Amino acid sequence: MNRLEAASTARANPPTGTHSMKIAILAAMLAAASNIAAAAETGSGLVTYPDVTAFLAATTGIALNFENFSAHDSFNVSPCYEPLNGDSGQPGTSFLEPVCFHPGDVIGGFDIRSDLDWTSGITNPWGPMTGPGLFFIGSNAMSPGPASNAVGATFSAATKTLINFRDGPVAVSMDGYDIAAGSPLTFDVYAHDGMPIGSFTVPQSAPNVPAFAGFTSPVPVAQVVVRSASAVSQIIGNLRFGGVVGKLTVSADSVDLGAVGIGSSAAQSLQIENTGNTDVAVDPIAALPAPFAILSDACSAAVLTAGESCAVTLEFAPAIERSFSALLAISRGDADAPAHEIDVRGRGVLPTLTATPLSIDFGTVPIGGSAGPATITLRNTTAVALGIGAIGMPDAPFAADGGTCAPAPFDLAPGQACTLEFSFEPQLGGVYRDRVVIESDDASTPGEIMLRGAAGDVIFADGFDGSP
Repeated sequence: MNRLEAASTARANPPTGTHSMKIAILAAMLAAASNIAAAAETGSGLVTYPDVTAFLAATTGIALNFENFSAHDSFNVSPCYEPLNGDSGQPGTSFLEPVCFHPGDVIGGFDIRSDLDWTSGITNPWGPMTGPGLFFIGSNAMSPGPASNAVGATFSAATKTLINFRDGPVAVSMDGYDIAAGSPLTFDVYAHDGMPIGSFTVPQSAPNVPAFAGFTSPVPVAQVVVRSASAVSQIIGNLRFGGVVGKLTVSADSVDLGAVGIGSSAAQSLQIENTGNTDVAVDPIAALPAPFAILSDACSAAVLTAGESCAVTLEFAPAIERSFSALLAISRGDADAPAHEIDVRGRGVLPTLTATPLSIDFGTVPIGGSAGPATITLRNTTAVALGIGAIGMPDAPFAADGGTCAPAPFDLAPGQACTLEFSFEPQLGGVYRDRVVIESDDASTPGEIMLRGAAGDVIFADGFDGSP
């Protein structure tokens, strides 16, 4: 058990006088044997369990805090003044001696108090008992398992014991006692907004024989109020609590589908997981505006158990060159739980292919001679893959001599380049011109690479004038 250490090391002297007698009687009553009672569910959404074995079996996936309220004096019952603060390990600032627990004996995460108010000021061996609330803490050594020390309010017909939780557990159990009458105990459970979650009652077989009360809740628990049917007294011991309500966790706060070529698409999946301890119903997920879309959805209207996950796959297929954004809302069937808003982004890009140079002049070559090879470099200058659909072949006396480009069709990755090589081998005199057509994803294509050459003694003064 994790415990928070407290600074104070004060110890109490044994009680004397009238209060000593009352406390001694209470200590003797707390030595009764344990009896585990079944708690009846009231249709409130709470799930109750008949004994600690069933409760622990049902909460195996939950890390439970456990406090058995080990008093500093195992043979006596000591009074505590409210509030008993689980974070400090000691009572509140208004307490008088004796200190109820050893420093560090009380775990964090809860406060316990009663609504009993000693307004008249009652004299006791340690001074006047003023301020709200009084607890009696002692050992019940005959209880099975760990020492079942008890904490609670007593000796007032209007008294209730209240346990407040800081972090909203979804699993709570305790032993309950009516030390005087052995009457049934009622447990009222409330959420953080003060709204009732549910209520149930457990019987006792005899006065001060502990009755087990354990439950799980579909929503976080803020407070448990313990009342006895006799309206005389109630005490609790062996407090266990832990777990969190079902919670949707999304694998990313944003999805950037990146630069996507016009006419192409990209996809990415989001994982949605229930990282809590109770089931979560996922609300239907609304469609995204174009050019985004939900390609697959295994989450809408799904009920995820603790630790279960599902996936939603998003697609981006731009038709124009610009940036796009949208919000994907993922929520659970709970108005108090905020929706996850996932920022979805993408950029439509027009692929661009460059060819350098755009023309090759082989000059004048003797008949039967050759020139080349000359190199053309093709480069994808954009952030998306570019497809080369086809590369034309020149007519003789020009020829394609190779290069590093793969046979079409092929893709050039962003920034990637490859080369084409051409040669000129005239067999007859004259002037020759040709063009090589390149088809690609670049909307400006088909592009052309111009080839020219001459055979014999012809002198060219005007370059590419005329037509082939």
